[in-house]
Amino acid sequence: MPSDPDPQAPAVPGAVAVAFGVTVERSLGGRASRNWQVRRDGRALVLRETLRMPWQTPDTHAAAVHWRRRAQSVVRDRDWPAAEPIAEPVSVGDGWWTLEAFLPGSVPDTLSAERWGSLLAEFHGLEGVTGLGPQPGSFDQLAALSWRDPEAVIDACRDAEDRRWLTLRLRQARELAARCDLGAGPRHLVHGDFVTHNLLFTGRRLTGLLDFELATVDHRTAELVNVWRCRYDDRLLAYHAARPLADDEWPVLLLRWWSLLLGLAFVHLAAGRQPDRWELDGLRRTTAIAERLAP
Repeated sequence: MPSDPDPQAPAVPGAVAVAFGVTVERSLGGRASRNWQVRRDGRALVLRETLRMPWQTPDTHAAAVHWRRRAQSVVRDRDWPAAEPIAEPVSVGDGWWTLEAFLPGSVPDTLSAERWGSLLAEFHGLEGVTGLGPQPGSFDQLAALSWRDPEAVIDACRDAEDRRWLTLRLRQARELAARCDLGAGPRHLVHGDFVTHNLLFTGRRLTGLLDFELATVDHRTAELVNVWRCRYDDRLLAYHAARPLADDEWPVLLLRWWSLLLGLAFVHLAAGRQPDRWELDGLRRTTAIAERLAP
């Protein structure tokens, strides 16, 4: 398990430590969750607080925590190194907490696009997993296409150039959607963040697959857009070499990318916040593949 300490991480509530019978050793950081290395009966474990996303209700948040537990078990039963749950999830205040095995290995300094592509292609080859159904409360990457009065939401963006890009990409996304088959391609268990910092290796052997917060069951384009990010054409081509994409899947990738970022920006703007640069800069980015797919 990689260590990415967060000096600003809040302390683990005493009620949580007591409920799990653990001693906290150090923060491991995190983004969609907060993680700590803890110890119980001499065994190193990982304590995780799963954060509720802005689009989740308390009920869907709770259901999502239990869904992820089932998804990790399904993956582990098929000989992939997902963390073993040690105890039932616990709700304390507004948060949900889980206790999992500490996975061995470290994040590689480098991972070739070919190696990454073959790993993801293998993961998408898992059988008997789509019966899990989508993760409750997972973010709809295509929500921006049906957003009510998005132009009014865009007007709340303070920066004129950012407003121009939001408007441009919304128009292009609508044009692309009109000619896309949104149901193109097979459905898989989608990890959602199959990137280097979530892969642990011991030597050349994969010994840890981390962070199922964004996992769901969806078309594989929903997975690929999160690792392509309109930046890494080499990853996309490496995956295609291992598990070829059909012609009608390619334009859906660009559509999902634009719609994902637009949707996240709309969530912020509708709540009275400005979008993050991650969304705004991502909408401006392009690649050779994106140029070929753009309307």
